[in-house]
Amino acid sequence: MSPVPTPSPALPDWLASLYHWLEALPAVGLAVLGGVVRALIAHKRKACPLRVLLLDVVIGAVTAFFAGFVTWLLLESTSIPGGIQAGIVGMAGFSGPQLLSIFSRKLLAGAEKCDL
Repeated sequence: MSPVPTPSPALPDWLASLYHWLEALPAVGLAVLGGVVRALIAHKRKACPLRVLLLDVVIGAVTAFFAGFVTWLLLESTSIPGGIQAGIVGMAGFSGPQLLSIFSRKLLAGAEKCDL
């Protein structure tokens, strides 16, 4: 006879909320890598100081993080499998600045249709 497992105590609300946000880290990390790759590709053909390259990589990573996180939030409530979501979020990070301008245009166009 196997022992009956004892149920684990319920997580506090703040810990459950933290765990929920931590679920985004793998996909958003992939988005950050996409932003870094994009920055490195942009500097592949240029001769520039290392400081400029590092600054562009950091700016690209931050932009990609934001674009990836927004994309993850949008995809979170869909029934798309996690692997495909991660691929979409990674590509969102790679195309960070362009994607953010598309998001803002679509959001503003949708807001204009709402009667507030």
